[in-house]
Amino acid sequence: MNMNTQVREILNATILAGKANRATIGDDDSLSASGLIDSLGLLMLVGEIEKKFHVKVPPRDYSLNTFDSVAKISAYLSGIVPKG
Repeated sequence: MNMNTQVREILNATILAGKANRATIGDDDSLSASGLIDSLGLLMLVGEIEKKFHVKVPPRDYSLNTFDSVAKISAYLSGIVPKG
């Protein structure tokens, strides 16, 4: 399963759960500009990412800019998730 698909699964299970427009979000669509993520949603998302990928996201990386789209999240994760 590719990284974008895994990120989308996490988004669907957390911040997008119960939202009707979750299937229409493209890889480059801004989650913050669309009102789908805020600071609390960011914390929930990071927590789920840490559990799923067995990584620790340092607090300095907690940023809506870093986690603002499927593509940005995937790019970030490709740098911290061990290959294997």
